Amino acid sequence: MKRSGRVLLLAHCVLNQNAVVCPLARESGAFPEILTLLAGSGLGLVQLPCPETLWLGGARSPMSYEEYNCPEYVQLNRHLARDVNGFLEKMAASGTVPVGIVGIGSSPTCSMGGRRGHLMEAIAETVLSTGMPWLDIPENYGDPVANGRFAERFKGWIASLSEGEARSQSDICCPGGGDER
Repeated sequence: MKRSGRVLLLAHCVLNQNAVVCPLARESGAFPEILTLLAGSGLGLVQLPCPETLWLGGARSPMSYEEYNCPEYVQLNRHLARDVNGFLEKMAASGTVPVGIVGIGSSPTCSMGGRRGHLMEAIAETVLSTGMPWLDIPENYGDPVANGRFAERFKGWIASLSEGEARSQSDICCPGGGDER
């Protein structure tokens, strides 16, 4: 059997930029550099659902955390997080466990750092074990210089997941818990 027994949870738009609000998409499909780095990692990839697209569709305008902060949207995120948790419980029954989560920096739904996004708040309540390593793709990802810096951090973070020593972004990129945008 060739299963690694380890999966990485990915914000939906890491693999599908077509779900991103039109003016904010940074790629035509997936983030290619990230896929290249993940390809040989031995990690399975679990694409999280996109609550923004499920809620408002693909032709929506950019919105803030506060604009999404209504009972119906919060409930949708909790429901999706429960579905993800159910999926991961079924995976765990065969020995597969999540080892980290990749969010989207500054996203009102999928940010792990700073103000945690709505889905990631719900995921943290239902899925994430205490101390699960996380990393946000920075807001300036798409700029060639930023991509190079992030790729190096990401490569090291993925390697540390394999070694069981991974830490969260706030620990690896910036003392004091900030990010380096």
